[in-house]
Amino acid sequence: MTYFGIGFEYAASEEPADRYLGDREYKLIILSDYPAANLQAAQMDWILDRIGSGTGLLMIGGWDSFRGSSSGSPF
Repeated sequence: MTYFGIGFEYAASEEPADRYLGDREYKLIILSDYPAANLQAAQMDWILDRIGSGTGLLMIGGWDSFRGSSSGSPF
């Protein structure tokens, strides 16, 4: 993205998402192996609201992104 001059903000897996959400406007939200457990209900609602308003969503990543736990268990 840097190569093409596309600005972005990066949140490490251990960082809380609240620093990046709220009053900001994004054209696209990419969740890439960011633990679902780090997102509170209000933050998920904010993401859903943004998607409803036309913001794109791309989810890529591993187990943490979709399940929220790195226990290795599929259940």
